[in-house]
Amino acid sequence: MGTFTVAIGIFDGLHIGHRKLLEAGKKFAQKLQTSFQVLSFIYPFEYYLDREGFPGLLYPPTYRSAQLYNLGVDGVFFLDLVELKDLSPKDFVSLLKESRVKGIVVGSDFKFGKKATGNAELLKGLARSHNIEVRIVPQVENGGAKVSSSRIRSLIMEGKVKEAAILLGNPYKIMGEVIRGRCLGTRLNFPTANIERGHERLVIPKFGVYLAKVRVRNQDYFGLMNIGIRPTVESAEDVKYEVHIIGYAGGDLYEENIEVELIEYMRPELKFNSLGELQQAMEEDLKRAKKKIQVMSNLGRNE
Repeated sequence: MGTFTVAIGIFDGLHIGHRKLLEAGKKFAQKLQTSFQVLSFIYPFEYYLDREGFPGLLYPPTYRSAQLYNLGVDGVFFLDLVELKDLSPKDFVSLLKESRVKGIVVGSDFKFGKKATGNAELLKGLARSHNIEVRIVPQVENGGAKVSSSRIRSLIMEGKVKEAAILLGNPYKIMGEVIRGRCLGTRLNFPTANIERGHERLVIPKFGVYLAKVRVRNQDYFGLMNIGIRPTVESAEDVKYEVHIIGYAGGDLYEENIEVELIEYMRPELKFNSLGELQQAMEEDLKRAKKKIQVMSNLGRNE
């Protein structure tokens, strides 16, 4: 059985800081002549410290795992932080040694062990006694502040999806299975795909209407996504994710999985006095969206 180099972290969102760490990890693994693995945890420390206050993950662990493999990782392992939270820093490193770890890659803000008492420098010292090499990767900054998953979550909750996309390296996505809704959009001449995001606790973007890009059956479309509780028609208890796919005429998408990229926040969710007012607002949203799409198209041609 071989040895491993492991990158340790949550890696929620796989933002530009995570990608820098993973690139460093791949090079380190090549130097040590080992495979390159990722050791991740489903939720960060903040979730266990304040479950009620934790806003949710950026993406489900299954998506995180798939993206890690796409980035060239040889293996992904998830551990339950609950099972490890009482381990001392020393015992945590001993556990890695028993798992044939030869190299460890972490960010400079890495915390581990009981009550997160261990840091990257302590890890380096403890690992040395086990002949494990450690690489500490400096944090990535943008706009004078550290790029972090928690910062990106806050931006998304504020509707600042353009800023979030810069830190993520790509637009934030809403993903899930298309489910049956009330078909109100169809009656208003604005058919929508209603997305069920699954059962993981995921961050909820600011309620409102977004310009979006939708990939359907290997084709890309622009769309308008509404996120909220539909106050005009029902004031739903659960958050609804509905996307009108501009120009799509390929039939219903029920039970298919789709991805919607949030490009730009256009307006807040509003309560209208009638369905007629709602339909008028949707028509105005569509006009504005088409103008924005035209501008984006012209910019693309001029590059």
